[in-house]
Amino acid sequence: MKLRTWALLATLTTFLLMVVGAVVVKTGAGLSCPDWPQCNGQWTPPFPSPKDAQGDDLFTQNQILSEYTHRLLAAVTGLFTLGLVVVTFRRYRDQSDLLTLGVSATGLLFAQILMGAATVRLGNAPWSVAVHQALAVAFFGVLVALLTLAWRRESTPATTAPSARLTPAKNPEPRRNALQVLGDYLTLMKPRVLILLLLAAVTSMLIAVGPHLDPWTIVATVLGGAMASGSGSAFNQWWERDLDGMMSRTATRPVASGRIPEHHVLAFSASMALGSFMVLAVFVNLLAASLALAGALFYVVVYTLWLKRLTAQNIVIGGAAGSFPALVGWAAATGTVEWPALVLGFIVFLWTPPHFWSFALVYKQDYARANVPMLPVVRGDEETKQQIFLYSVALFLTATSLWFFHVVSDAWFVFSLGLSGAFVVFAFLALRDATTKSAYRLFRFSILWLGLYFLSLAVDRIVSSPL
Repeated sequence: MKLRTWALLATLTTFLLMVVGAVVVKTGAGLSCPDWPQCNGQWTPPFPSPKDAQGDDLFTQNQILSEYTHRLLAAVTGLFTLGLVVVTFRRYRDQSDLLTLGVSATGLLFAQILMGAATVRLGNAPWSVAVHQALAVAFFGVLVALLTLAWRRESTPATTAPSARLTPAKNPEPRRNALQVLGDYLTLMKPRVLILLLLAAVTSMLIAVGPHLDPWTIVATVLGGAMASGSGSAFNQWWERDLDGMMSRTATRPVASGRIPEHHVLAFSASMALGSFMVLAVFVNLLAASLALAGALFYVVVYTLWLKRLTAQNIVIGGAAGSFPALVGWAAATGTVEWPALVLGFIVFLWTPPHFWSFALVYKQDYARANVPMLPVVRGDEETKQQIFLYSVALFLTATSLWFFHVVSDAWFVFSLGLSGAFVVFAFLALRDATTKSAYRLFRFSILWLGLYFLSLAVDRIVSSPL
């Protein structure tokens, strides 16, 4: 089908969805299905209605049917929106206005569905109903704009001069398939860093309450945390696209190379941030959602916008953003933040400078070319290596300190001594080496160290917990 057909179907069903939604709000029918996505534990309309203490029906069949129809229309609208987005990416990838509207429609629909679930969970709180309705209006407006543009483009035949049709374009850009586009958006989220941060969050959850965690809480925390971290990473690549283009190791990134339009990256980043907050607020708790959003904002505002181009201490202060996943995990499991979570976050904070500075030593010329004041560029190799060693010693002391508070087993303490001691040894070798070879080995080992550290903590907590 043509794009205008998908857009028309999505617009019509959205209009019906808004009408039925208004009826639901007016009659209080939303409370007839207090769970989501099912309705009173069923996928079909739950007739008869649940009864109160006196045996009377709590809701009429019309109320239940209204809420059920509202949810069914939301699902149908989602399918039509998915169809129009697929067609947009397949046929109109080179037309930024249509593509922007398609991506925006997807983000708004996702936010609208999550807000609907939140409204159910919150018992139709007035503020959640208002946000839900505002998102519906925004979504409908985007669909109308998309329908208008699509109808105009597909109703007007393209007029191309014969000479232009016969003359092939010079160096045409190869057509990219959906997997390549998806891979670029995944690259925006910096998946290697993302995995380590999510491991820190899950480990924090396990240490907080043990292995008897609700699996859906873990899934929601991982999803929301990934979206929050990915949002900050995407914005970072959008803001630093000029720097990335000047450095050999980053020139091929999706934004710097122009494979993803700049405004699409901004829309993607904003959608991820909103989606993260909604997922965590609805399915976990408000504290976890707020901490995840705060971590993303810290990375964007403090590190990316403020410190990155200003001071050689950028990665020290800005690296505190990496501490937030441990806090989010603890908050997700307990609803609070206690001292072990702060220690876990502080470990990531201390790990960041030696990890990043060892990498900066190898790519010092790249940073100098882009005029980024990384420590090796501003202070030189020797001082950078000294700072790396000092932070490594501090990391060793902090990483092994959990044993003194009886959080971990003796076996884990012995393992941690060896693992963290190896980190100090690698840092000492980098300090003594006049080249950057040892620094690069430290950089690679630091990634392995963080993964093994949190993984060993998680395994130790599972093994040492009673069944």
